[in-house]
Amino acid sequence: MKRGTTDGTRWDARKIRRAREFGWFRQHEAEMIEAARNRQAQARRLNPSSRCARCGGVLTPRNAIEGVAVRDCGACGWISVDRAQLEELLAHAGPLGRP
Repeated sequence: MKRGTTDGTRWDARKIRRAREFGWFRQHEAEMIEAARNRQAQARRLNPSSRCARCGGVLTPRNAIEGVAVRDCGACGWISVDRAQLEELLAHAGPLGRP
């Protein structure tokens, strides 16, 4: 229901309420997104090598492959090795990647 004001104009309380709610949600959504980005950045700064390069999941140590310890992502199955581990795996593989 629309109500009149003293100067004869009409205002809609529902529209005003919706506009205020929209503004409140927009402001708080931006704050929550910023807080999530800050948490992600802090997690990367603390230990960047413990995150999966493919999906951002947590890398966990896995049993050795050919005697070389590797890390894998529980979320996507990605296996992560550093340069030294890769060279060691390639040394075990022999020529053309065959054992």
